[in-house]
Amino acid sequence: MVLAFVLLCLGSATILLVPLAFRDLIDFGFGQREDPRGGLLGTLSLNGHFALLFGLASLWALTVSARFYTVSWVGERVTADLRVAVYERVLAQSAAIL
Repeated sequence: MVLAFVLLCLGSATILLVPLAFRDLIDFGFGQREDPRGGLLGTLSLNGHFALLFGLASLWALTVSARFYTVSWVGERVTADLRVAVYERVLAQSAAIL
C-alpha cells in the first residue's frame, strides 16, 4: 500500500509539471529564444523541450500503470485472504448447526 501511495504522489507530481512544460515550450517556440529567465526547462533547445515533455508523459504513464498494477495486486491478495478465512470458518463449524 505504501508503494501505491508513493506511485500516486509521483504520478500526480508528474502530471502537474506537464502544463508548466507546455508553457515553456510555447514561450520558447513563439517568443524570444535567448530569454535568460530560464523557466522550468532552463536553456534547452526546441528539441530538448519536446524530449523533456515526452519524458514527462512517459514517466506519468509508467507511474500510473505501476500504481494500477500495485493496487490490483493488493486487492487480489485481500480477496484471496478473505476467501481462505471464510472457507476455514465454514469448515470449522459443526454439522449439527446446519
